[in-house]
Amino acid sequence: MPGTRYETVLDYVQDGTGVQIVDFSVSDDTQVDFAAIAICQKPPRGKGVTYFNGRSTFNHLPAGVHAVSCSRNKIYQSVNCNLFKGDTACDTPLPLVCFHDLGLPVPDKFAVGTPFWSGGNVALTRKRRGDNFKTIAEAHAFCRLEFGAEWRVASFHDSSRGVITSSVPVSGPKGSAWVDIKDQPYATCWARGEER
Repeated sequence: MPGTRYETVLDYVQDGTGVQIVDFSVSDDTQVDFAAIAICQKPPRGKGVTYFNGRSTFNHLPAGVHAVSCSRNKIYQSVNCNLFKGDTACDTPLPLVCFHDLGLPVPDKFAVGTPFWSGGNVALTRKRRGDNFKTIAEAHAFCRLEFGAEWRVASFHDSSRGVITSSVPVSGPKGSAWVDIKDQPYATCWARGEER
């Protein structure tokens, strides 16, 4: 913004030193029907997305298939996680949902189709605060420490529609657990790179 210490209108509005007023002028012989300023602000950080590990969180799964999911009810009618800005404070101690990708074929009796099939196994770690992991690499390392070299943090994208399936019963505590979502930086407690 020429003549000010601010580079953008957003910098000016976010300054917070008092009421921010933006003036604009219309020159002669110019007709204006509407004028507006839209300012998009980044959502606050400090929350991560969680999935639920509980008895029959999704009732369309065939025998022998288990899951963690975004829903806490049996018929998947309510979604309890927030995939865009997180749903749980990062200072909350919860397990990590870890995933071992085995490339397993879709079971023959999989009633709801392949979008829900992850082709691997899921397990939950001991409880840790989400903000204990500064980067996704640190979270992956914790899964490897708990379960072995082939394990990593489970991601929303490992399956579809908020359900991550497992070919074996999901080990670990019941309740909420941290998951990753690769394309939503405000919905994880950790950064994708070296720094947040």
